[in-house]
Amino acid sequence: MLADAALNSVVASLAREGGLPSTFWAGPETIARGVRQGTYAVEPLAKREVASLKLGFGGDTYGYSIDLGYPPPPPPATMFGLDPHVKRECIWHGPVYRKASALVDRRNNFVWLATTRDEEPVMLTQHLSDTDSMLASIADPQRAPEMLAVREAVRGWRFYDHFRTDSDSPARAAQIGTFSPILHDDGSNLAAALQTILEIRSDEALTMTLEDAFPGSQLSVEVQNGRFELMLQQHGLRGHFPQRSYRMERCATSYGLLLCLLRDHRN
Repeated sequence: MLADAALNSVVASLAREGGLPSTFWAGPETIARGVRQGTYAVEPLAKREVASLKLGFGGDTYGYSIDLGYPPPPPPATMFGLDPHVKRECIWHGPVYRKASALVDRRNNFVWLATTRDEEPVMLTQHLSDTDSMLASIADPQRAPEMLAVREAVRGWRFYDHFRTDSDSPARAAQIGTFSPILHDDGSNLAAALQTILEIRSDEALTMTLEDAFPGSQLSVEVQNGRFELMLQQHGLRGHFPQRSYRMERCATSYGLLLCLLRDHRN
């Protein structure tokens, strides 16, 4: 979700996870005696504090944080009242935030460069949308090069916490193939990524790793009308993934994803 801030999709990403309510609910703030004894069910109560979801990271060079919360009630009726708004963003120097180390600050729609006490703040914009991140919306390499550095660093992150391997998963469907040095988060470019490794690496590491798991098997990529599709040949039986047994479909796809991660051409 934090990485989506650099792609200006943090609001949509949060909505897919259930919105702000799902991130706040981790049990009641106080548990009454009757609840502890099992007389009453555990239910969420109204929060006494302002709803706020804070995300961030700190590195040797720069740190970044974003604060998301509910918008104030608008005068007209809206069906987007639960959409989170960006309340604040900040970029600072070093791993830990200190006011003296702040470089770029954002509060609501205003974004400015941090300055010393005797200097006037340098305003970058006063009209940033409530749902847009400053990382994705502002590019000023002269006055704020740190914003570009943080944005490109975050955009380079990849999170492979879950891959679908069911019959409709992106990893098992034929996809338009392009040179792919990096596997997508959903594995949709698996065939193209494996082909990239095969063409770049001169050793037999990928073939040997496959042999360890499926003796006598060969992995190949077929191209039809620009679409790449992964094929598996084993003991003379050349099988298209959807035509093999259900167990083999999921197993081979999962192993192909693991191969792609472990045999990245940069490793």
